[in-house]
Amino acid sequence: MQELPSDVVDYVFGDINASQVSKIHAVANALNGEAWWFYPSGASNECDRYVVWNYNENHWSIGTMNRTAAVDAGVFRDPLWISSAGVVYAHENGLAYGGAEVFAESGPIALGNGDRLLTAVSLLPDEKTQGDVTVTFKARNYPNAAETTYGPYTMANPTSVRFTGRQVRMRVTGARLADWRFGVPRLDAREGSGR
Repeated sequence: MQELPSDVVDYVFGDINASQVSKIHAVANALNGEAWWFYPSGASNECDRYVVWNYNENHWSIGTMNRTAAVDAGVFRDPLWISSAGVVYAHENGLAYGGAEVFAESGPIALGNGDRLLTAVSLLPDEKTQGDVTVTFKARNYPNAAETTYGPYTMANPTSVRFTGRQVRMRVTGARLADWRFGVPRLDAREGSGR
């Protein structure tokens, strides 16, 4: 055995209910090369947070999800995970998101070291996203400035967008209940001016 270095350890141990540590449990998700740990947050008596290590890609993820027991696929066709309300979920199967908004969001995108303004005029999405997702951009001129939201844009080939900022984030949101993916888009952007 050896300790796994983790860049989320401070987050996890900074918000854990120490009086409920006996409820912490782990489960493998071999289909995706992951090990999951569920734990109760500081404000909860049940497991409502998770931390995931993807051993194929060697990265960590964190999030919120109420699961008190779990078993990987093998005996059962799909991984079965159970909430504190007793609901059994067949994970990695189907598209029932329970009313949650499914999205993916980038980190800040900037030209150079963020010392120049980025002006975007169009987005070329990959060919399989049209009708499945919308894209929203969030731009700001300074790290502590308020963000301005542009969109959501419905995907076309190309998609006309207009915004300027030193830092830009892109959020892709599922437009319908579907097994969508968002490949490698191309943003037509150039150095802009502050006027």
